[in-house]
Amino acid sequence: MNSHLRALYLFTIVCLSILCWSNLWASDTSLRYQISGIEGAAQKNAIKRLEQEQKNISEPLSEIEINTLYQNAPQIIQEALKPYGYFAATITEPSLQQIDSSHWQATFLVIPGKQLKITQLEVNVSGEGAEDFKKILKTLPLKKGHGFLNEDYTKTKDILTDHAAEKGYLNARFTKHAVYIDVKKQSVNIILDFATGPQYYFGKVTFVQDTFAESFLDKFVHFEPGDEYHSDALMQLQQDLQSTVYFKKVSVQPQSVETVDLKIPVDIFLEPSKSQQYDFGLGFGTDTGPRGTMGVNLRHLTDTGQYFSSFLRLSQVQSSLQARYVIPGKNPITDQYFLAASIENQAINSSRGNTQKLTFGQIGQYAGWQRTLSLNYQWDHYSIRNMPYERTHLLLPTINFLKSKTDNILFPRQGYRMNVHARGASSSLLSNSSFLQLELDTRFVFSPNQNNRFLLRADAGYTLADEIDKVPLSLQFFAGGAQSIRGYRYQELGPGRYLFVGSVEYQHLLRDKLFGAVFIDGGNAVNSLSNPKGKALGRPRSSVDLSDLMKYSVGFGVVWVSPVGPIELTLAKPITDSSKHPHIQFTMGANL
Repeated sequence: MNSHLRALYLFTIVCLSILCWSNLWASDTSLRYQISGIEGAAQKNAIKRLEQEQKNISEPLSEIEINTLYQNAPQIIQEALKPYGYFAATITEPSLQQIDSSHWQATFLVIPGKQLKITQLEVNVSGEGAEDFKKILKTLPLKKGHGFLNEDYTKTKDILTDHAAEKGYLNARFTKHAVYIDVKKQSVNIILDFATGPQYYFGKVTFVQDTFAESFLDKFVHFEPGDEYHSDALMQLQQDLQSTVYFKKVSVQPQSVETVDLKIPVDIFLEPSKSQQYDFGLGFGTDTGPRGTMGVNLRHLTDTGQYFSSFLRLSQVQSSLQARYVIPGKNPITDQYFLAASIENQAINSSRGNTQKLTFGQIGQYAGWQRTLSLNYQWDHYSIRNMPYERTHLLLPTINFLKSKTDNILFPRQGYRMNVHARGASSSLLSNSSFLQLELDTRFVFSPNQNNRFLLRADAGYTLADEIDKVPLSLQFFAGGAQSIRGYRYQELGPGRYLFVGSVEYQHLLRDKLFGAVFIDGGNAVNSLSNPKGKALGRPRSSVDLSDLMKYSVGFGVVWVSPVGPIELTLAKPITDSSKHPHIQFTMGANL
């Protein structure tokens, strides 16, 4: 192990240690609290109430103020435990200790006493919608015999009122809601009487706008006049309209519930987006170098929602011009038809290529996945690793399945993305080459808590072809770069018949919106998993060590959660190629 690698290992360990321990003493307060004898939500609420009390006093705290907070703490703790059913808690063994010149710690032992349990529970639903609540009543958080939690009481009331709104019982209300607590008898009696009132229905939907045809806008509405009124249907309609390129502002407004026939008309006010939009940008990426972009969007070509978009990207390694004409389908949110054309130039290390492509495709839904079917015809002129230039023309049927779920589009804490891609060509069908290509790309994000975040990536692909060199450069597999194996230059590894890339990254909150990160990446793009004729790595090399088929890198970085998504700066070192120096790389955008 050389000195560069040893230094990087040591630095990574130090950074990880700092990440794990950096927030232990990172607080704005001068007095900390330690409470034993209780745990979980009750303990957290007690500490939260104490910290809130402290925030009412300007810092730094004086010794008199610290003593006052300390003396008042037992009563605050007792009040904080009552919502969890502890009405007879006692506080023992209090102590106040000065840790250093600016930190004090107050310690308390709580004897919570017996938690009050719900001895009587009555939840009564009356009115026209009583039948609609039978299933809900069986799943309410409040249970007779369980410990009393004020949180469960509030949740139960919210569940009933929310369910009524969702089902169209817009006049529903509690005629009685009461909690009777007798500490001496150790009893809690809860009574909830809920009256649903009448069921309401959807009335006529009116679009207030003058840009699009009514027949097109009606495709967004998935309910009919006379259907049972559901508030979530209106929320979904608002979200659908806002998610399109057509509108700048959307307001879905149900009219007054005071109607004789119980039908609620819905007015939808639409402000169209600009019919033409032009985008320009300059930037720099460690994968692409300096780059420039320009986009044109013509959003209102027809009153039936057809629109046109084009995009020009210029960089040192990859430049392209793309144009697409979109025709909305039966459901404009999920169904589209499109015609597209593109020209692309690639300059990847010692490989060069030019691709021209025409595409007709359809986007729809299948079993919860977004499915894209397309038929591409493309012409390629390319050279791989300074080999003689080749020309191909291919008719490429392509299918793609995409499924994703996230709690936040820009900076997900929990979520996943799975992309399955298949395409192929046959020399017997308007092509001068035959191959079949499959690829699976998966990404996962999960966060045990607000301070910690894990990112997992895996990408695997295979090209079935008699002559891999007859597969054009634009369709070859590569690895390396900020979104692949960090520490290696963009698409430095490959091209290859096989693709396998994986990454594990841990991020820890340092302060506010700044995270520290450590990671390990691995994989490669190779032509063989053995080494027949010395071509495992894409060019004849008889001396290839099969351990070279797997490339690994380790590194660390910082992540800033910007308004447009995470921006990450990393330093990575290949550990299977010890002669390579650490490499700085930069990425920007959502992780899924």
